[in-house]
Amino acid sequence: MTVVASKYARIENVHTSDIATYERPQDQWLDFLDDLPVTFGGDGIITNPPYGVQNRTAVKFAEKAIERCSGLVALLLTAKFDSGSTRTHLFRDNPRFAGKIVLIDRISFLLNNESGTEDHAWYIWTETPRLPRVPVLIYAGREA
Repeated sequence: MTVVASKYARIENVHTSDIATYERPQDQWLDFLDDLPVTFGGDGIITNPPYGVQNRTAVKFAEKAIERCSGLVALLLTAKFDSGSTRTHLFRDNPRFAGKIVLIDRISFLLNNESGTEDHAWYIWTETPRLPRVPVLIYAGREA
């Protein structure tokens, strides 16, 4: 599910879309990777995109999100997603890349109170270039 939110979002200012509904209400059915003329009226995109084989789909998703949204882009991806030499355009060479929030606790997407099997992180791109500041690295976990 992709969430497009206003800069000072209240719950009524959030727009959701997905390629399928999965029995949850959505504002719109949308394949984000289609080459349709899609623009977003919100100030940010916050989502857990599909990863695909070797994260290739996630790379395409990140590229389109950054291209289509001049505001905040926050993507929940695998913790090693920024380690690929073919992704420097998203991180090292991208002035909008602001930081990475490494999740210390593994996520369980099954909602069964069991730990997940993979490490994840939030990758953040901002609306204005971060330079000359270097991207920040933050570690976050559940409160005890």
